[in-house]
Amino acid sequence: MSNLLPSKEKSNVKKKYLVRLLGVILVFSLITILLALAFSVPSYFLLKSRITLSKERIDFLESYVEKRKEFGVTSLLLSTNEKIDILSLPETSKLSESIQSVLEQKTGLVKITEFVLRITDGKRSIFVGGEARNRDSLISFSKSLEKAGDFINVDLPVSNLAKNRNISFNLEIELEPLN
Repeated sequence: MSNLLPSKEKSNVKKKYLVRLLGVILVFSLITILLALAFSVPSYFLLKSRITLSKERIDFLESYVEKRKEFGVTSLLLSTNEKIDILSLPETSKLSESIQSVLEQKTGLVKITEFVLRITDGKRSIFVGGEARNRDSLISFSKSLEKAGDFINVDLPVSNLAKNRNISFNLEIELEPLN
């Protein structure tokens, strides 16, 4: 086949072809980039809202933990200060003698697990909690406390005697009033 176009025209056609090819490639690249951006915008906003929500949750949890720490420490300190104030009273020696008297009356069948002191309007009471192996041992413990004479009144609720064995009990022992 013969060359009918001069070489100048051939190079001109080649240049126009390359320009058109480059134009088509650029248009398709631009369309691809625009489609990619259009499809990634919703994901971007969803991710941004999740990050904001996560930060809010972290801030809330941090403030909650701080408040719990402050509340726990504050209430613990107040409770400890109250106990120290009660134990630093001059009547504390009488209180320790009363507790010692309760412990001396205890038999092997009675297990004491707690002492609670209550002072209201000058009236002092010790609540003794524990477990007795049977009803008879609990009754004899209560009577030995009454006979000891160190206390004004020993109150054993009847509800403590409902069970026959392994009885959880609470006694109220009234002490002499404060002077």
